[in-house]
Amino acid sequence: MVTIDLETSDCFFHYTTREAAFEHILPTGQLRFSTYEQMRDPLESRPWQFTGAWFVNPENPHLGEKQLFSFYRGSHGVFRLAHLLALTVDAKGYAPDAEHFAKGWSRARMWEQYAENHVGVCLAFDQERLKTNVATDLERQLGIRPYHRDVEYSQTGGESYINLPLAQFPEEIDDAFVQKYIEAHNDELFFQKTLDWQTEHEYRFVTTASPDEPLYVDYGDALVGVVVGWKIPDWERPAAIEAVHAVGIEPVEMNWSMGRPVPVPLKPRSRSEREEVEANFGAPPRAKPSASS
Repeated sequence: MVTIDLETSDCFFHYTTREAAFEHILPTGQLRFSTYEQMRDPLESRPWQFTGAWFVNPENPHLGEKQLFSFYRGSHGVFRLAHLLALTVDAKGYAPDAEHFAKGWSRARMWEQYAENHVGVCLAFDQERLKTNVATDLERQLGIRPYHRDVEYSQTGGESYINLPLAQFPEEIDDAFVQKYIEAHNDELFFQKTLDWQTEHEYRFVTTASPDEPLYVDYGDALVGVVVGWKIPDWERPAAIEAVHAVGIEPVEMNWSMGRPVPVPLKPRSRSEREEVEANFGAPPRAKPSASS
């Protein structure tokens, strides 16, 4: 069994639900990409906005307008194809006595928002293995390798409207030209977010694929740790332990009772332990929630 030292390991982390982790990700060895249209950020979930200035040519007064319309049409097509896999990494710049709050697995808000309010799961992946495995599998499936890097955060999340140098564009703008332009400007189109999201310390993989079918990628040998939220119901603990053991990993759970986040071995609770937890934090949920992915 693999037992990872989460205090020192440099990993990618992925917060998700119990259903997604135990019924899909662990059994299949795959992660699912999302389309940009599915993003929570309203600036990301809508097609890109472009503007452009042009000199009116008396012989072709509507050329600039035609170029802009053609580019918009082509870029909307690319946007529908855009998929991403969002992960998080350890934060930088924390004082030594606060580094446990900087870890990718110790984000209380992300546990609440993306992992069923501390009931779900955080998966840890070796960074270099995941980069290699994701790129290799996407190239096998799609014939292209993904863009991947840290997301950058700013007050505006990039330019509200990207200004197109229409005077340098060909008169006839086809899909190939639009795709080439977007590839050249992938940083500002795919990896920019506002400061509202900066505590997520996101690292993402981006590719294009059909929006009509889910896109899954094999992570291979990159999975190195499974962290379970502290609110997981007692009756689900044995099944969770078994599911993680099936992929050769020792599961851990989050513990917040010592004034800081601490990963401890996941184990079934005795009656006395359940009573102590409930006295300090309240009773965890007793019924299985509705399915979600």
